[in-house]
Amino acid sequence: MSGDKTAGCTMSSAIELLKQITEDSGLCMMVTDIHTHEIYYVNKDMQLLLQDKVGNYQRKKCYEYLHNLEQPCPKCFLPNLIKQPNLEINSLRHYAQNDSYLQLKTKVLKWNGKEAIIDYGKNVTEQIRTQKELEENARKLENIVVMEKMAAKQAVESQQTLNAVISRAGLWYWTYDILHNRAVLQNKCAVDFGTPLIIENYPDSLINSHVVLEPYRQLFFREMEKIKNGEPNAEFDVQLSIKDGSTHWVRIDIMTVYDDNNKPVKAICLGQIVDKTKAMEEEFKREEARMRASDENLLARVAANLTKNIILEYKAKDSQSVKLYKQGIDDLRRFSLNVIVNDEEREKFRSFNNSKFLIDNFTRG
Repeated sequence: MSGDKTAGCTMSSAIELLKQITEDSGLCMMVTDIHTHEIYYVNKDMQLLLQDKVGNYQRKKCYEYLHNLEQPCPKCFLPNLIKQPNLEINSLRHYAQNDSYLQLKTKVLKWNGKEAIIDYGKNVTEQIRTQKELEENARKLENIVVMEKMAAKQAVESQQTLNAVISRAGLWYWTYDILHNRAVLQNKCAVDFGTPLIIENYPDSLINSHVVLEPYRQLFFREMEKIKNGEPNAEFDVQLSIKDGSTHWVRIDIMTVYDDNNKPVKAICLGQIVDKTKAMEEEFKREEARMRASDENLLARVAANLTKNIILEYKAKDSQSVKLYKQGIDDLRRFSLNVIVNDEEREKFRSFNNSKFLIDNFTRG
């Protein structure tokens, strides 16, 4: 019984230290019993994501806490982890209660002597929402193409309707007359670009104007040549300078319209400012690189420091008292080895955290 209390004390200290270390790390983390679905621990970032500021996870099952269900999720993968404890699962999770998303890794580990799983990862809600916005704009582009084809076939002037649709969508819109090397710009597009409504000798005259920044002119020209030569569509990002003097990242989507002989005659072009998206993409790349560099050793370092501190705390006591903590230390050592994926780091940690080594060295005198 003493051993159980000691292990409980050890893991209670582990939880407190985990809270301190992961508080500002940006990682969301949760530990759940693999058999009963009981939640053992949810860190601060995960609670904030789920809008739980009072620790309501205690004594709840994961499916109750995360999804407001009365039984395990239909696609729950805990049974697979029970059969394959060495399996590591990467998943994108959606939490409907606040429409948030997490990119998570899931592993099996020992938690206070019990089989559990740990979920940890990054909040990617903004990235997912931005992607959905881009997909919605792509659907709008497809609708515009349909309207253009209908207008051409029926010889009906639909420019006013198109202008209204484009303005509401907050996009720049122009058409490229491939046969005559001419671009016709929607009114808002021409005003913002500071160009005429009709641009002759397109795309050269636009590319060599103030609108397209010099580093992106060759890219713009290559993509337009592909369309001219019959490519069905194109998508690329360039930096454009508009009339008010500001510079923006713009994502340009192009779709080609063909005649009855399948010859390209026209292209529909849409531009959308994506400054925020580009900034988020760069930040996401940096964050991915940082997470790969750390290689999940954050949790291992937490456990390593905890193991050392427990022994130091009791070094003034007789060695018999220290040995009462051996089971808790072994649990922590196994827990740490579970989350280290780098073989060299795992071996260093295994050597350092040998229980006998720690007891012999921190309890003398």
